[in-house]
Amino acid sequence: MEHNVVSHKDWVAARTKFLADEKEFTKERDRMSQARRELPWELVDKEYAFEGTGGKRTLAELFDGRNQLVIYHAMFNPATAFTTDDVDRGLAVLCVLVLDGRHRQPGDSSQPPRRHGCRRGHRAVQEVRGLS
Repeated sequence: MEHNVVSHKDWVAARTKFLADEKEFTKERDRMSQARRELPWELVDKEYAFEGTGGKRTLAELFDGRNQLVIYHAMFNPATAFTTDDVDRGLAVLCVLVLDGRHRQPGDSSQPPRRHGCRRGHRAVQEVRGLS
């Protein structure tokens, strides 16, 4: 990308216009975020059942009395997308940054048991950080 080189006066004018556009964009993004938060919720009246390490559980039971349920489902084609090591590295980032729950309200989120990829992923992160 080539940039125009202009005088200070022209740069200030361009920058002032940019800041005004950026502020309008921010206001519009804030309006859209508020509209998303105000969307109605859909009643889930179907009895979903999930099979896991603890046996069969309903959707409500997965919440364990908490307000949030964190579920992540990774889908990929191993023949074309990733190697096993790549998947482990990706799961490591997910597990360390999202599933460990440090950013959520303490004790207010439930999550299903972690799969083996998270354990391998944690080891991969520890190795990269020199902690193993």
